[in-house]
Amino acid sequence: MISSSDVLGYVAAALVLSAFYMREMIPLRITAICSNIAFIAYGLALGLAPVWLLHALLLPMNGYRLLEALRARRTSVRTTSEIVRLGRANGSVRIVRGQRSVG
Repeated sequence: MISSSDVLGYVAAALVLSAFYMREMIPLRITAICSNIAFIAYGLALGLAPVWLLHALLLPMNGYRLLEALRARRTSVRTTSEIVRLGRANGSVRIVRGQRSVG
């Protein structure tokens, strides 16, 4: 019979594996945060200090990097919107293959 701590360990490992598969930074960081939480619980359940300590240190780092990525995305969207708005104001926005283009 598989124990609940083993299940937790497999879930944590699957989350790490899926994080390595991801190409987008925000989903990667969210998955990494979930794996950190799962490994902290796993390490605490089995008394594995190196495991829970490592992931307790990685958790705030992943949280910080997630915030950076969210801020960068928000700035990028805001900048693009500003370019389109300014382009409309001076008449330099044109449609190219169904997408707006400034120029």
